Amino acid sequence: MHVTVDARQLANTAAWVDRFAPAKPTVPVLAAQLLTATTDGTLTLAATDYDTTAHANIDAGVHQPGQVAVSSRVLAAVTARLGTGAATLALDGGRLAIRCNNTEFVLTTLPAEDYPLPPQAPATVGQVDAAALAAATSQAAAVTGREKAVPEYANLHLHLGRTLAVAATDRYRILVRDLDWEPAADTSDARILVHRDALAVAVRGMSGPLTVGADDNLLSLADGTRSVTTTQAAANVPHLPDFLGRAFAQQIATTVTVDTASLVGAIERAAVVTDNLAEITLDIGEGGISVSGGTDDTGSDTITADTDGPDVEAMYYPDYLLQILKHLGADTVRLHLPDSRKPTLITAVDTDGQDIGGYRALINPRRHVTAVVAA
Repeated sequence: MHVTVDARQLANTAAWVDRFAPAKPTVPVLAAQLLTATTDGTLTLAATDYDTTAHANIDAGVHQPGQVAVSSRVLAAVTARLGTGAATLALDGGRLAIRCNNTEFVLTTLPAEDYPLPPQAPATVGQVDAAALAAATSQAAAVTGREKAVPEYANLHLHLGRTLAVAATDRYRILVRDLDWEPAADTSDARILVHRDALAVAVRGMSGPLTVGADDNLLSLADGTRSVTTTQAAANVPHLPDFLGRAFAQQIATTVTVDTASLVGAIERAAVVTDNLAEITLDIGEGGISVSGGTDDTGSDTITADTDGPDVEAMYYPDYLLQILKHLGADTVRLHLPDSRKPTLITAVDTDGQDIGGYRALINPRRHVTAVVAA
């Protein structure tokens, strides 16, 4: 193999693909990236951990086609230090030489023939904008749980239908983002549970329209130069948009509209004196919110807000509330409270004071737990 590529493009691509190589591989070759140069002028970098496989293509001057596997971590590290300009990759025996300007690295290779074959991508189910999916994934990932033994809490839910909904729950919170997309003509409604980290890493490295593929076992995303195919997490997938839709229909007694940054700052200041298991209190009254926390040591802050309805006092775990607010993506937020004990609905607000369609989050005050029931 002998190719010439742009050094910066090689570095960026190797860094993205490296995110999919396992840190503790079950077999040595999984620690590698597979580089394949073809006569059509393409260099493809690939990595897999068996569950998730990533491919990325780079335009290249292919002087000699071929294939080689090298350590993914080392490849990402050395290409990041190549500088700018044209880089050459040349295979000489069992070593891969990478050169750019006056810099040269020589890497030991692994048996390329041992590298796993990629899975067959599933049938296309639609297209969605990469930036919109990345934003929705970031918001939903903030409310996933860390209990890997419970897949429906630790991963992301995709609901395919008239819209594409990205959703997540950790028992105490639910978040749903509805995205406009173009479903394929024969796409039927489906629920998919996808590995949180795989989806988050994939969409952060893609741009433009994404082609989405899905079947009973796999989910794939592709933007023309990069693609990811990942297995679905086996679990019963509750219909979170429907569940949250029912919560919307409940009687809301009090609403409070407030600057997002001001509310975040007040919560962070009040929570300084609390421990990880302590709540902060939002005392909502006419014209403002008083945020307080702590028992022996206490902290409090008061901010102005537009309120409508009777006064209400509700308690929340500060981290749970902050994770929603910090990923809101809007300057103004609205809290909808039936009372101090029932789940609080959170919506983003636009510059006209209207709830932004497609964003819904639900958080349980205190230690109240809402059972997630499959619809």
